[in-house]
Amino acid sequence: VVRFTYFSSENRVSERVAEPLCLLFRERAWYVCVFDRKKSREMVLRASRIRDLHVMEETFERTMQEDPMASYTLQRVVLRIDAECAFRAFDEFPEKDIRPQPDGSFLIDEEMPVNEWLTGYLLSFADGLEVIEHATLRTALKEKIHSMQKKYDKQVSGS
Repeated sequence: VVRFTYFSSENRVSERVAEPLCLLFRERAWYVCVFDRKKSREMVLRASRIRDLHVMEETFERTMQEDPMASYTLQRVVLRIDAECAFRAFDEFPEKDIRPQPDGSFLIDEEMPVNEWLTGYLLSFADGLEVIEHATLRTALKEKIHSMQKKYDKQVSGS
């Protein structure tokens, strides 16, 4: 059994006592599947948000009851990554999903979770990436870029 402080994506800090059940890598980050004793349910927590981890003397016997990926809907996404970002294509995507193109770019054809996390991740490529397929994701990126542009078009006071 472990005790730790957890920082949620909603900026909430909580003290937890949990039974760690498995380690999971998804959305290019590590997660810990736990049975949270206070909430009396299984949860998936991002490992990098866990602080002050203490292993307690108490042990437990429990196995996962739910598939941590069951609520995780994947959809087909096709991306074009510019030649200048080739290292990221090979660092971050399975080789079987990478197709070199005659112009030096790469097409990535992969099942991905289409969510806010993916939008932010794809924006980290700046202008080195274009979403080819998944219309909803393409629209979400355009809206996010437009919103960002409006922020930078504002005159900053004191400048």
